[in-house]
This record gives sequence, C-alpha cells and structure tokens, in this order.
Amino acid sequence: MLAPLHYAPIVKAACLAVAPSLLYDRLSAGQSVGAELSQSLRIPYVVEYPGSDVVTREALNGATPSYPELYAKTEELALRQATIVVVRSADLRAELVSRGIDADRVLISTSESELGAKLSAIVVAQAPCAERTAIRTGDAYKDRVQNQWNENPVGSHHARESQPRTIDWFLEVERHRYGVYAPWMPDVMEFATHAGQRVLEIGGGTGTDLAQFAKHGADVTDVDLAAGHLQLAEENFHLRGLSGRFIHHDAESLPFDNDSFDVVYSNGVLHHTPNTAAVVREIHRVLRPRGRAIVMLYAENSLHYWRKLVWLFGVKEGLLEKVSMGEIMSRTVERSANDARPLVKVYTKRRAEALFRDFNRVEVLQRQLNPEELPAALRWTLPSSERRFGWNLIVKATKRV
Repeated sequence: MLAPLHYAPIVKAACLAVAPSLLYDRLSAGQSVGAELSQSLRIPYVVEYPGSDVVTREALNGATPSYPELYAKTEELALRQATIVVVRSADLRAELVSRGIDADRVLISTSESELGAKLSAIVVAQAPCAERTAIRTGDAYKDRVQNQWNENPVGSHHARESQPRTIDWFLEVERHRYGVYAPWMPDVMEFATHAGQRVLEIGGGTGTDLAQFAKHGADVTDVDLAAGHLQLAEENFHLRGLSGRFIHHDAESLPFDNDSFDVVYSNGVLHHTPNTAAVVREIHRVLRPRGRAIVMLYAENSLHYWRKLVWLFGVKEGLLEKVSMGEIMSRTVERSANDARPLVKVYTKRRAEALFRDFNRVEVLQRQLNPEELPAALRWTLPSSERRFGWNLIVKATKRV
C-alpha cells in the first residue's frame, strides 16, 4: 500500500534525468505513480493491462484483498489517464470498451517486436509538443493575460470530480459549460453548422468550444496568446481523437494570409486585449468574402455589470471612492489565485456594432443570465430577461463581397 510513496520520487528523478519518450507501466495493484507522473511531467503514458483478476492475484498471491475499492480506483485512474492501453486479447479489449475506455486507445499486441513497432509510431504521432514560453509583447496588459490563463485554465475550477488533464476532466468542464453555465451556447454559437469549413478560434482556452466545431466536421485552427491554454487545447483534442492546428501568437497581428477562413470565432477574449479594434480588422482580413465572424464581448447594459460590479463592488464596498470601474473589473471579473488582474472592457450594443462597421449584416444578440441572478419570483422570465440583461453580447457579422 505504501509503494506509490516509495516509487514516486525514484521514477520522477529518473524521468527528469533521461527525458523518456513515454512511460510504460505494467499495471499492478494499488500503483498510481505512472498515471500521476504522466500528468505532471506531460509524458505519454502506456499501460499494459493483464486483467483486474490477474493484477490482484499477482499482488496478493491469491488472497482476498483488504482494500478492493482502493485497487479499483487506482486501476481506473491509470486506464483513464493512459494514452494507450495494451492488452493481449480481444476479450480484454472488449472488457475495457464495456467499461467506457475509448476503443481507439486500446491496442491488442501479441509479440514484443510488434508492440515495439507500434509504440514507436504512437510516440511520434502522439507525444505532446515542446513547452512554449511566454510571448514578449512589450505590453503589460498582454503579459497579465498570459499570466492569468497559464496559471488558471478557464473553466477548470468546475471540474471537481476528475483527475486533471484526463479525458474525464475535459468532459466535466464541457458538461458544466453547456449544461449549467450556458445551455444556450451550442445553438447560438453555431457549433453544428459549419461542417467542411475552415474555422479559426481566437483564444480557444482549453479547446472546449473548438472541439464542438471539429466534432461536427469543421477544419479547425486555434491561435492563443496563453501558452498554457494552447497546450491544454492540444491535449484535449488528442484525448478526444480530434485533429486541429494550434498556434501560439498574438491576435492583434494574425499569422495567416488574407481570405484564409470561412469562420472566425472568439468567446470572451477580445475584451481583454488592448487594441480590440486591431483584432477585429485582422478578423476581417483573414475571413473569405461572405465569411462569418462570431464574437462574444462583455455587455455594459447587463444585470451583472450594474448590480454586481457597479453597485456591490463599486458602491456598497466603496471601491469607486478609490479606483475606476476599469480597475474594479480588472480585480473582480476574472478572479484567480495568482491575482493577475487582466484588462477587462465592456461594450454596449452600439459600440459593438461600431467595431464591426466594415462588415455586412451585423447582428448583436444578448445572452448569459443565470437563474440565481434573478429574484425567485422572476426566474420564470429567464429566457426573455437574458436577452435584455445578459452579461454576453454575441456579435455575428458577414464579410462583404
């Protein structure tokens, strides 16, 4: 039972010394070292699974286990975290698939030479990319944004039941986003209507929204200023079996040719960059004629802004006597453990439309009002109330021919 405490520092030191291409773990009872180190060191993790009965029988010489629930949990952790699970028979593969393990991650291999060849190919295809460093922008606000999201991945605090950086963790973030936080989003953001088109997302976060476009057949690209976000988005796509391109760059000067994309999507990003108008001009440049921009900005004329930010923080707590509304938003809208205080801006519908004046057919929708923000007696008005007082403005604009 104490084996993980003993082996973890030994295996970690070895990994740091030799930088292995993968961790190969022949599953044993109660062991979690490989799964945990593969997360923290970002090394592809391969598990050889002989079957649960074999694992406990080998560990205990056939005796009845005293801690069966612990063995089951560590085994499940290893199987969920694994890049590839190696089994020796189709029956074992079928067992894992019935337990919810993705069939594409279960590899049947009967000989050492065959296994070696397959793993070599897997390492080349699936090893995570090299660590990216921060982009030197010369702008304090952009540095704060990078610090904010590198240390506090968006939505990650809603994943409380899953191991970080596993497929279950990414799916838990997704379930909260569309099931609790913003059920309106899949329809309004048009995730399912751009199959076969080239979609660029600016600031893709952990890849949750971009994965929806990819699942519905879009050819997707993510450009992000935050290296930590971009790394997580790549891992998310890899675990889901999706393909995309991930580019570390500043959106105020996009690294793409004119007329490159059918859709440019951005959710909750442009109001954090100093020159939002420059990003909108870049969106216009890289879109093809009749291309579509779908961009979310924070709304000034919203319940969240006036009741929480202005009244609660500004007036009731007295912050407006000391600092501006811009500073109040910087301190409170994107709260995090590292106190990064990024730039935060809000827009009226008229100002949002003005940003997109070079486009044709500009439409601005308003959404995002949680039921608890309304008095209990008025919660039945939520569908109509969020269209007038929601925290999000969604701009949809078409590039002129």
